[in-house]
Amino acid sequence: MRKPLIQFVLLSVMLIINACAENSTEPEKLETNLIDQNATKETIHLYNNLKEISSQSLIFGMHDALGYGVGWNNEDHRCDVKDVCGDYPAVFSWDAMTIIEGGYEAIKLQDRILYAYNSGGINTICWHFRDYEKNSFYSENISYDVVTSILQGGKYHEEYKVSLLKIAEFTRKLRGTNGELIPIIFRPYHEQNGRWFWWGKGHRTEQQYIDLWRFTIEYLRDILEVHSFIYAFSPDGNQFITKSEYMNDYPGDDYVDLFGLDFYFPGGDAATVAKFQNACKIIVEYAQERDKVAAVTEAGSRKDWELSELAIPHWFTSCLLAPIKIDDTARNVAFACVWRNASTTHHFAPYPGHSSVPDFLNFYNDPFTMFLDELDNVYK
Repeated sequence: MRKPLIQFVLLSVMLIINACAENSTEPEKLETNLIDQNATKETIHLYNNLKEISSQSLIFGMHDALGYGVGWNNEDHRCDVKDVCGDYPAVFSWDAMTIIEGGYEAIKLQDRILYAYNSGGINTICWHFRDYEKNSFYSENISYDVVTSILQGGKYHEEYKVSLLKIAEFTRKLRGTNGELIPIIFRPYHEQNGRWFWWGKGHRTEQQYIDLWRFTIEYLRDILEVHSFIYAFSPDGNQFITKSEYMNDYPGDDYVDLFGLDFYFPGGDAATVAKFQNACKIIVEYAQERDKVAAVTEAGSRKDWELSELAIPHWFTSCLLAPIKIDDTARNVAFACVWRNASTTHHFAPYPGHSSVPDFLNFYNDPFTMFLDELDNVYK
């Protein structure tokens, strides 16, 4: 009698297993052309939504939008832009330098990224990478070949891997209310076609830059298994005119998700505005040709290359918005992100009482611009 009983039990277990299998569903498999084929679904959704939004609106962003501003500090959720127009930027830019240095500021950064994400915003991280000897990211302070030192076989290669590990560990802590990883647009080694950073032009060969970029992405993605990054390539827009010039140092389509550019305006004259518009057209054309995303990853008013005080009249409407909005190609830029507000002599967004407020409010109220309140479910 025991054998039939055992058979009955086994049959019952099999039926239960089959029933569970029939009622279960396979995890959603999303199609993506991100360079990380194992990207999280939220990262894929963000990337796809950026493509869709780019044809309809210009998303506005700001670096270090939370935590400090002109005349105030240590208020994690306050923002000069919100004080002016009643809404936050939709893109929040941060710096991996804070992650590497760690400590209290890194803890505050984590909170600010979480707040931005839980509010529906988009997070992007650049990296002003301080070298391991002089503790600087500016080439003028450094007398040795930093890039060679951190590439494979270099003096500081192992230290570099530790820095990447710190970034990976930090991003693994960035999770939404359901435990999902927060997507990040990661923008390392920006403005590499200028000479001011140690990874810039004249301080390494083109192949060394490409090797550094590729190693960085492969180590984060394949070794450290970071799957919440969208990788942005962002040369300085004042250093190129043609499409071929933009592609100097380009690491390849398998290593880039977003075609970006940084552009600071020394003036609001027609020639400068036309140069900016041409640069935007170039990144959009590349993005459309390769089914990727284009964005103005960093921008600002720097009159005569000296005044970082929004001294160019009507900069937001005439210099930033108009050349993008009025051109059929340039208007497909997904977002434009201005730099930070540090003081009355170094700020790139308005603050209450500043002379640029009326122009910024026109920018804010333009139907083509998008701030946080208008950003709708970009992670779904």
